[in-house]
Amino acid sequence: MARSEHATVAAIIRKHLKVNGVKARVKSSSASMTNSVDVYLENELPATVKAITEYCDNFKSGDFNGMEDIYEYRKDRDGPTVKYIFVHNSYTDEINRAAWDYICERYADDENEEITA
Repeated sequence: MARSEHATVAAIIRKHLKVNGVKARVKSSSASMTNSVDVYLENELPATVKAITEYCDNFKSGDFNGMEDIYEYRKDRDGPTVKYIFVHNSYTDEINRAAWDYICERYADDENEEITA
């Protein structure tokens, strides 16, 4: 049985990320008249997320035009594509806590007034 187009895109992205040492979960899905790929990252730097998003955009078949409520297909796409690709980056509690501690230390006034959440 042949792989669906959205599953093929997910496999290509998954392989690209793995070769480049990026741990990610890549999931494809489809519904009536649409398909998508979601890429789930954890604790990645903004520059890495941007680079991954730019790579994934090569597989988008077009863009949604909200002004006219239509999906506009790109004519320059060859190979497998999907309508939507979403790149999600979440941070662990450990990273969030370290960021909060840094902000508290960095922006506390001279009288060592505590910043509270």
